[in-house]
Amino acid sequence: MKQYLLPIMLFCAASAGAQIKVTQGNNSAAFKGSKQPEITSYSNDNANYIVTRKYENMLHTNTLIICDNTGNIIAKDERVPVGVFNNNSEITKIVVVGNTIAAFVENHDKSTGKNTLTIKTINNNGEFTNTVVNVSSIDFQKMSNPGD
Repeated sequence: MKQYLLPIMLFCAASAGAQIKVTQGNNSAAFKGSKQPEITSYSNDNANYIVTRKYENMLHTNTLIICDNTGNIIAKDERVPVGVFNNNSEITKIVVVGNTIAAFVENHDKSTGKNTLTIKTINNNGEFTNTVVNVSSIDFQKMSNPGD
């Protein structure tokens, strides 16, 4: 019995360290896991607004969907020029207050030494208007710690 026990134990020990390869059928699409977008909705007397925010390809994508009372639907990806490494901008949040659509835009600028937060308004066609309100600014420290 002892002579059979040693080979069986060696086989089990070798099998425990083996890797298993899982193959996929020819007709199956490759599975790619991804985080689902954040969805926020707003409503007022004029329209319903849906804002989605998704992180993909190292950028946040903000999509604004406007459904007005006449049945028109406008869907638009809202973007600001990203900029370069030491002077970049990003939309951090899109909200609807009353009848105004506002995008909070954060700018990290190393040359001026400031991080600024501004609000840019968006019209009912999903386009940025010329209205920009400076909310605040703080001192820029470094890219890995920009003063958030």
